[in-house]
Amino acid sequence: VQQARKEAGLHVSDRIRLRLPLEGEWREAVEAFEDYVREQTLADELMLGNSDHAGGFEYPTKLGGREVRVGVERSGK
Repeated sequence: VQQARKEAGLHVSDRIRLRLPLEGEWREAVEAFEDYVREQTLADELMLGNSDHAGGFEYPTKLGGREVRVGVERSGK
């Protein structure tokens, strides 16, 4: 997430909307620690699973051998 933030040109202190297209065990893990993930990434919004949300920056990375596209954008809050 922090690399996606950097690549998107966001400042380390910017509040963000975070999209993580995760399923299965990965999704369950983030759901279990959602407050911690939001706190550590300064995410005002955390969207899990595939989203039709347009806009923002998508950073391709690998997680558990699968490619995922981490989405970040500056929050309007």
